[in-house]
Amino acid sequence: MFMRRPRQVTFIHPRHRRPYFWMILPGVALMLVWWLTTSNASLYEPDNQEKIPPVASPEAQVTVVSSSRLAAHLTPVPTIDVPDWLEITIKAGDTLDGLFQEYQLNRDHLQSILSSAHRSHFQSLPAGHYLTVHTDQEGHINELMLELNFDEELYVSREMTGFSSQIRARPVKTRLIRTEAIVTHSLYETAKKHRIPTNFITEMLDIFRWDVDFARSVQAGDVLRVVYEQRENDSQQQQAGPLLAVEFINRGQSYRAVRYIDPTGHISYYTPEGQGLRKAFLRNPVEYARLSSTFGQRRHPILNRFRQHNGVDYAAPTGTPVMATGEGTVKTLERQRGYGRVIVLSHVGGYQTLYAHLSKFASSLRVGDSVQQGQVIGYVGRSGLATGSHLHYEFHVDGVHHDPLTVKLPHTLPLPESQQAHFFQQIQPYLAQLDPTSNRLASHQSPVRYNKPLSAQIYQN
Repeated sequence: MFMRRPRQVTFIHPRHRRPYFWMILPGVALMLVWWLTTSNASLYEPDNQEKIPPVASPEAQVTVVSSSRLAAHLTPVPTIDVPDWLEITIKAGDTLDGLFQEYQLNRDHLQSILSSAHRSHFQSLPAGHYLTVHTDQEGHINELMLELNFDEELYVSREMTGFSSQIRARPVKTRLIRTEAIVTHSLYETAKKHRIPTNFITEMLDIFRWDVDFARSVQAGDVLRVVYEQRENDSQQQQAGPLLAVEFINRGQSYRAVRYIDPTGHISYYTPEGQGLRKAFLRNPVEYARLSSTFGQRRHPILNRFRQHNGVDYAAPTGTPVMATGEGTVKTLERQRGYGRVIVLSHVGGYQTLYAHLSKFASSLRVGDSVQQGQVIGYVGRSGLATGSHLHYEFHVDGVHHDPLTVKLPHTLPLPESQQAHFFQQIQPYLAQLDPTSNRLASHQSPVRYNKPLSAQIYQN
């Protein structure tokens, strides 16, 4: 039987084997480098194929990349939130605790704020005002401001140990406003129609009370000009400031007044020449009365014959107060047949005033007493020869009767010479606006710490 020859195996000692491993290793390394190179290029290529320029650095050149495949391996960069300002309009019945709940404010700060020095202002929040809260990204309250009024706010700020509070002034901008109006019906209706603050009419009545009989002499066609200060705060709220100058043209006669603050802080109104507007005498001793009889010849209502009427009569209800028209001394306080209950006052400079047909005298008034201008000395009645309730008023100068409605009343003392230069410098911007040809306002503006335009019309006709 045929037998297969056994295979001859030659044993080679390891020392004599050929280095096939070291021959393959360089190829494997080259393949690995090629694979890594191609893989990294694909890995760092942006998905959106946008080329992002490298960021220059003094140390190295860094390439900024963007890839969704790297997003999972990168640590997110936290975003910085801008602190929030929350402005709340306070409604009737709102409380600080309720507002903190409604707007989810940090209640850990509530008790600390309510323990501040001005906590009493939080006990009753003013409806319609603003509460402004400043919080950071973690919800901590940094600042809180409560609007108190037009000029002030309560400011609360967070400190290291809690909250501190203070009342501080709000920035206010001021401008001059000039308004001109022609009287059509009443002064108050005219003021309302032309958006003139009605309290200026009350001031004007007081300023010119010695010169103008506003109860009887105002007529359609009279002209009113006012110059006043308009104020606006940082919330653009507007408020009329003081009346700086006024002109009233009544029946063709012009009356002007300007406001002056003297070096001591005293405020008063003067004529443009520096003469005090306050007269030594009031024009009328009774307010809101009807002139029922004038000065001069007339038929006496009881005696029924013509005779000189040496005063004027004011018809008014019994009990209407009668005022002393000037500062003086009580000379006569008695009951006479024709005049009934009568008072005569003696004034400096040879002036006397007489008040007749009174229902009664002011209590505790005696002959020799001193009285002030505007002081109530008696009450309207119909004592003596009178057909109805009224006041008979006379004005004497050196013993001579004068018409109380037309007599030139003496002024009080003018400004002292030492204040005249200061007076004319202060009033010049205001007085210039009373010129009817002026349609541009002079600059008169306080320091402003914010930039918000005025929405009000600066010049009105």
